[in-house]
Amino acid sequence: KPNSSKELLIVGGKDNLVGHELTSYEETFTALEKLARDKFPTAGKLRYRWSGQVVEPLDTLPFLGLNPGNKNIFIITGDSGTGITNGTIGALLCRDLVFGYDNPYKKIYDPSRQMTKNPFGYIKHNIEAGASLFDYVTGGSCPADIEDLKPGEGCIHREGLQKLAVYKDTNGTVYKFSAVCPHLKALVRYNPLERTFDCPFHGSRFDRFGKVINGPTKHNLTDAHCEVIPAGSSTSK
Repeated sequence: KPNSSKELLIVGGKDNLVGHELTSYEETFTALEKLARDKFPTAGKLRYRWSGQVVEPLDTLPFLGLNPGNKNIFIITGDSGTGITNGTIGALLCRDLVFGYDNPYKKIYDPSRQMTKNPFGYIKHNIEAGASLFDYVTGGSCPADIEDLKPGEGCIHREGLQKLAVYKDTNGTVYKFSAVCPHLKALVRYNPLERTFDCPFHGSRFDRFGKVINGPTKHNLTDAHCEVIPAGSSTSK
């Protein structure tokens, strides 16, 4: 039983691909809460819920060691959500590599290794990512008139040849951004549960105002195009 209201239990799981199956996020959170309450019956009120991101190599092993193409840069990444364990292993391994010591895990976690363990997973992922490019020829998810969008909601809107990421704040002001992800030019999709714009291609995420919150991109959606429409103004149909 918790000793105070300041004690929080963090429960994670139910992984999904960024930008895919956006309508099932509510089911994910519901399942996680049920798991927590089944295991910890005395748990109190749900305080927070969010999606983090992990980088998962095809063979599920992290990249620990010398960065390919560099002689003096060592990396610890691709931890697949187990950063505490793999971070510790990576620190010990990189220490040995820096000092020139032998380490039995060097080959296993070598960032330059060939990953042939899961070729079908590689093909499947690329098919799923590539399929998202068809978003360029679809009509979008917005109402015919953006004014019909409810406060606190977002969508993807076609305006002529452009696809726009649209969000209406609680005051009724509509924000419009280019829906093109700055990374490799795929189109973002709206995540209604977390009110973010998520890229299904390589996992970049942006908040409802177009600001980048997860890479690989380093740029905001607003770098490409931004328009703010005050509440009550007319919009394109």
